[in-house]
Amino acid sequence: MTSNHLAPVIRFKGFTDAWEQRKLGDITKKIGSGKTPKGGNSTYLDVGIPLIRSQNIFGNRLDFTDIAYISKDTDNEMKNSRVNENDVLLNITGASIGRSAVYREKFTANVNQHVCIIRPEKHYSSNFIQLNLSSYKGQKEVELNQAGGGREGLNFKQISKMSFYYPNYNEQTKIGNFFKQLDGTIALHQRELDLLKEQKKGFLQKMFPKKDEVVPEIRFAGFTDAWEQRKVSDITLFHKQGYYTKEEYSDTKKYYLLRGTELTSNSLRLDDTPKINATEKDYEDFRVKKNDFLIVRSGTVGTYSIIYEDIPAIFGSYLINFRFNLSIVTNEFFGYFYQSELFKSQLLKIVQQSSNININAENIKSTLIMLPSIEEQTKIGNFFKQLDDTIALHQCELEKLQEMKKAFLQKMFV
Repeated sequence: MTSNHLAPVIRFKGFTDAWEQRKLGDITKKIGSGKTPKGGNSTYLDVGIPLIRSQNIFGNRLDFTDIAYISKDTDNEMKNSRVNENDVLLNITGASIGRSAVYREKFTANVNQHVCIIRPEKHYSSNFIQLNLSSYKGQKEVELNQAGGGREGLNFKQISKMSFYYPNYNEQTKIGNFFKQLDGTIALHQRELDLLKEQKKGFLQKMFPKKDEVVPEIRFAGFTDAWEQRKVSDITLFHKQGYYTKEEYSDTKKYYLLRGTELTSNSLRLDDTPKINATEKDYEDFRVKKNDFLIVRSGTVGTYSIIYEDIPAIFGSYLINFRFNLSIVTNEFFGYFYQSELFKSQLLKIVQQSSNININAENIKSTLIMLPSIEEQTKIGNFFKQLDDTIALHQCELEKLQEMKKAFLQKMFV
């Protein structure tokens, strides 16, 4: 036990005592894990005793969506790895190593060998220990303590040596409850965001005609005409693959070089966009213009962006630039069609699979699109734009809350 005494930057009013450093092994009754039942997945049941695996520990919470079940006999054979209410569970192997959660249920459960049970002694809060493990300092401890040169995982001895600073139990509880409430707010915003994304997915399925149909399931009032099928090549005035260059980037140069990374969430962002000079001819050949429709052709295939204003920019080699006949199709309508299952089902047939996923302009031009009148296209485009704005607002609020939690974790712990 060390004699170090420190305090965090932010504390609740009324607490002034110094925090003390403790190793997990000194403040816990149990550090251990379970095993995979003989027979592996074939022994799992549809009902029974839940067997918590590493994939069930997600985002500082337990996710029972794809929980496995074992029989009472198997659970009895593994009675030493039964989970108690308020145990801290920590993933100790694989890609999710370091993820942790507090088991808050009252029913019996067990864990396999990839999940470690950390059971605190009296006067040490499970929530507080889990918050320490999920903090930046805790994740660094996990990283530094992984066993062996191959970074294959954590062993119990290393976990027991992990040390954090602790206040008295009342302050631990106060801090734990504060973060539990914050986690609840984050979870609520995440559910709302997931619901909005599901709603958009549903509308994309129902507001475009299904295969071999000429009208969609859902339409705005006043529109009754059949949609017309066209090839994308019929509505394309211009297309070109982007500019390849080895020129060094510099903020003092003249033109933005647009890459796939600039097309985030189907919108153009110039936050960290590099600049190049290029020749005047290359600029004229590859410059982007207002109403251009840029498509990522490699890597994040399916991403696009519409250019809404003239900017001094050249589209790079991982992009394809389309200019459509705007008297037949609006860019916004084509964008949402590009996101629909009707297009994706065609895309799956034409995408070139290799170490990277690729698509080319001729492939896109060979696909079929169903078109209503420009007026109906505009209505549909505006509807989805409003939905996208709402999703973006919720995403922004969620990210702010996550950043807020990260900041509190840094300032409310030693």
